[in-house]
Amino acid sequence: MPHSTYMLVDYDNAMLREEVAPLDVRANMVLLTTRIRAAVLKHGLPKNISLRLYGGWHFDDGRMTPRAEWLLRLLPDFAQLREGVRTKPDLATSVVAAAGRVLHGTYRNSSGPEQKMVDTMIVADAVYLARRRGTCVAIISDDADVIPGLITAGREKSPSASVVWLRSADRKTHPGDGTVRQSCSIEVLT
Repeated sequence: MPHSTYMLVDYDNAMLREEVAPLDVRANMVLLTTRIRAAVLKHGLPKNISLRLYGGWHFDDGRMTPRAEWLLRLLPDFAQLREGVRTKPDLATSVVAAAGRVLHGTYRNSSGPEQKMVDTMIVADAVYLARRRGTCVAIISDDADVIPGLITAGREKSPSASVVWLRSADRKTHPGDGTVRQSCSIEVLT
């Protein structure tokens, strides 16, 4: 039985309101951590949460984006124990297997703002973490690009690990669900 959960969150995908100021970031984090707590309690996931937030955090030259700076300042406020669920948030600026090696260029604004490498980082971390004993890996994303990683993490996981895909309530099904369910569970994030 897993004793800790790694929540791998596609932050842009999980946002409920647009962020143009630090107050918007705080509001999204309150909503996100509330939804995560509810999912942990509803689905019986381990209550010790390492919350990794993935997004376009660095420009090509290594500078952090303003949103990343806002989040980084606010994260200590969300390291908390509430309703028996302990949450430790972290900005995912590197993959777990190479912790500390910051990936630059995860945000580009050449033809409009877009994040780069985010889905690949989530998938790499899911596969890596699923191999650890006693872990639950939960991916929060509605993006179909994570499906191959979910399948691989579910197949490669250690016998005492579990893999869960948490999706939005408005995204009830996906054409790849049958294949994903052979490797991991799919739950709704309310």
